Amino acid sequence: MTRISLLESVVVAVISMLVVFGVLMLIAFLIYTLNIISSNLQEKPTETVREILSISDEETIAIISATLAAYLGAELSDFKIRNIRGLD
Repeated sequence: MTRISLLESVVVAVISMLVVFGVLMLIAFLIYTLNIISSNLQEKPTETVREILSISDEETIAIISATLAAYLGAELSDFKIRNIRGLD
């Protein structure tokens, strides 16, 4: 059986740690690259909230009512919008 010296075992340990660190850096780079690619592929909203709210009062109330009904899982007849105020 071959005996391994202390220096050889340290060299093997250091090389092993460098390999593991290199693979972790490669995985981090791949995740970063995929994040950039996926953010570029997502569609940007074409209308902003301010553009939607500037349509007209009736359309604004209809949009907000439909949004609330979808969010709450309720029917439009279950609630009534009395007042809409901007946050400005």
